[in-house]
Amino acid sequence: GPKLVNKLKTILYIKTGFIFDKVKDISYYNTDNDVRIQERSIVSKKSRIFPFSRFTNSILDENSYISLFAFINNTQIGKYCSISMNFKSG
Repeated sequence: GPKLVNKLKTILYIKTGFIFDKVKDISYYNTDNDVRIQERSIVSKKSRIFPFSRFTNSILDENSYISLFAFINNTQIGKYCSISMNFKSG
């Protein structure tokens, strides 16, 4: 169903960086890169979340990225934002 498709899109995005349309309502934990994207999160197709980060109940808009070791919860990040290492929000 649709949930499986979103999970597959998320897995491919995190592993390869391949960009899909916006991924909604995803919950995924990648043990290779240690990236965790939790439910009720929206990640733009033109954004990137780097390894060892947690992204929960948040929105990441176009052309933005989250660097290593970031913990983001209940946060909306706009377009063209660069989030630094060890950033904590929410």
